[in-house]
Amino acid sequence: MSPFSKHIPFEKLVDFAEKRDSGSSQESVETHLTSCSQCAETVSRLESSFRVMSTDDAQDVPRDVLLKAIGLFRTADRRESLAKRMVAVLSFDSLSLAPAFGTRSGQTDARQLIYSAGDSDIDLHVSTNDKQWIIAGQLLGKTCVNGKVELDGEGVSFSSQLDESCEFQLPAVSSGHYRLRILLSDIELEVPRIELRK
Repeated sequence: MSPFSKHIPFEKLVDFAEKRDSGSSQESVETHLTSCSQCAETVSRLESSFRVMSTDDAQDVPRDVLLKAIGLFRTADRRESLAKRMVAVLSFDSLSLAPAFGTRSGQTDARQLIYSAGDSDIDLHVSTNDKQWIIAGQLLGKTCVNGKVELDGEGVSFSSQLDESCEFQLPAVSSGHYRLRILLSDIELEVPRIELRK
């Protein structure tokens, strides 16, 4: 310790509290502690911490439990990116329209749903075929180079690339609830719940 320093360096106080110092160094620290309340308080707190640590009988978490906990915070198939995430809301549903007088009112096989998210729209066409549902659509208002669409739910997961017109068609799925995401380089658009029921 330098004669010009006011306090003992923390590392030296740790060595003293752990009884790792010996001889003249130990004596000089003891002498300093009798006249410096700040260093004495630091040593007292260190000794108290070391006493608690020496009585600690905690055991390490089992490795498989630790890995499972870490896995809870990982999202499968999620790209590390700075893409902004937006949730799309339903702005149009052809099922809710009543036929207007003077227009053809025949039944159509397809249901049109339009979801809006910021300055983009997702135009979905949902049709049924042999108890299976087919979802096709188009992203409007965004460029979609290398974009892809993902659909998951009811124990299945599908993905498809958007074509040059930002259109897509997904494989047929059974009735149930699904989530649809469109992944672009700078944004992720999500339709959190699509219900496919007759």
